Amino acid sequence: FECMESTGCLAWMRGSMKSITGNHPVAEVMLIGWGFHFLVEGASGFGTPAALAAPILHSMGHGKLESVVCLLLFNGFSASFGAVGTPLWFGMAQATEVANDDLVRIGTLSAVALCACAVVIVPLVVRTLVPWEDVRANLLFIYLSIASIMLPVFCISFVSAEFPTIIGAVIGTIFTAMLIV
Repeated sequence: FECMESTGCLAWMRGSMKSITGNHPVAEVMLIGWGFHFLVEGASGFGTPAALAAPILHSMGHGKLESVVCLLLFNGFSASFGAVGTPLWFGMAQATEVANDDLVRIGTLSAVALCACAVVIVPLVVRTLVPWEDVRANLLFIYLSIASIMLPVFCISFVSAEFPTIIGAVIGTIFTAMLIV
């Protein structure tokens, strides 16, 4: 946080995000906490999304602890295929000697579970940063944002255990940004 603040990076990101989200708290959480988080997790993993996105959310007026909690809860959705599939192809394949076809099948089953859980859990996680009235008033936006990431994750999981998170994040973050503007 201090490094991002002292370099001016945080102020620039805050201004850019505020211009996109129009200072709407649900849009901020879904674009930064959900979309950007998925993108960073897909590319690098290992807690990096929380380290980058939490200061951004906090600088936009959300609580420090609440921002971290929100991002760590969102991390459960992106970590299965995070860091370009490392949990599956390195973690599971190395530990169990599972073949690549079986990894894809495991990834697909994981994607099904994640999609089902996202419908219920993501609005509750958004509630950690935003009042319930705002969450309820923006449920359609939240569900469209969820679907814009989770449907590509689900589809890509049929052919790859490495790329569902990063491809889903690129598609979903762009779609979520387009919903906002």
